[in-house]
Amino acid sequence: MRKLIIGALALFVSNTTAFAGSGAIAYSKPDDVVGTSYGFGSQRHARRWALLDCRQNGGSDCQIEISEKNACVAVAVGRGRGLGRGWSSHPLGELEEERSQQGAVRGCNETGGEGCEVRAVVCH
Repeated sequence: MRKLIIGALALFVSNTTAFAGSGAIAYSKPDDVVGTSYGFGSQRHARRWALLDCRQNGGSDCQIEISEKNACVAVAVGRGRGLGRGWSSHPLGELEEERSQQGAVRGCNETGGEGCEVRAVVCH
């Protein structure tokens, strides 16, 4: 019985940590450049690497737009001042990516963006 409990606990821990992580999305509006990070152990590191990725992609004014831990986040950008962020977390991971994208596009439209499109998605 004890071996069964230890085995079940090990399986639970390994399954929950396999999907754990932090990620972030950075965006440089003047250059229309996105940077992302995925799979980091802390929000601090995820944010730092998203900024670095944005700069390496040519962004001159990279800012963190959204970050996540064990969830899905998305950023949508449209013409004008439109920028939206979406976040979704579901206990079973169902539809997370789709919900985060829908939220980002909706937010972009609400800020006056035209032709809003998802530019980046990060999920765990």
